[in-house]
Amino acid sequence: MNSVFVSQTYLRITLTSGVNVVGAQETKIQYRKPDGTIGSLDAEVTDAVSGVLQYEIPEASALLDQKGAWRFWNYIVFSDGRVARGETVSVNIYNNQQ
Repeated sequence: MNSVFVSQTYLRITLTSGVNVVGAQETKIQYRKPDGTIGSLDAEVTDAVSGVLQYEIPEASALLDQKGAWRFWNYIVFSDGRVARGETVSVNIYNNQQ
């Protein structure tokens, strides 16, 4: 994996839950920033059978605003109320100064 930097916007976050998400009511990629702030992103389903979700960071985004260890995971809500959560992935975001 290439390094990821603070304020980077040319980036796609892709996570696989391993859960069939056909018919899911809500698909999110949730995250925890190094300072403990938790948030979520509306994710696009790219492979429903394997549960692959992705989020492409927009050009004008300020999402990656902190250096340090970020954690990302899938969060899926089905129409019957069931919830699935993918495995947490940790990514180190580096300061963009060398």
